[in-house]
Amino acid sequence: MWADGYPLDGTLVAAAMLLRDLASGADRPGFGMYQLVDRETVRVLGDVGFHGPPDDSGDVEIGYGIAAPRRGQGLATEAVRALVGWALAQPGVRRVVAGTDPDDAVSQRVLVRAGFVDR
Repeated sequence: MWADGYPLDGTLVAAAMLLRDLASGADRPGFGMYQLVDRETVRVLGDVGFHGPPDDSGDVEIGYGIAAPRRGQGLATEAVRALVGWALAQPGVRRVVAGTDPDDAVSQRVLVRAGFVDR
């Protein structure tokens, strides 16, 4: 069951990337996509995940999204922190990166609250 406003456009893009990696054999267990579920309503309200497995230099990119009615509650920050913590504990991961549109101040704040620095 999905919450109002979910899935997001980015969710569909991420699912396609995951399917591409699976089909090509480039996937690595754990470096996929995770759905965020509301404990009370048991509805999917967002997702967080990887754009693929770590590259040859040990960098891995993440993405995330929350359905509009559930934004502003710290859910994305909590999910990003958990994902980064897990990723950095994995062999071969040196750095976790994330990007946002230049005018997406809300997503940028999520990354700052999660401990990312602008480089």
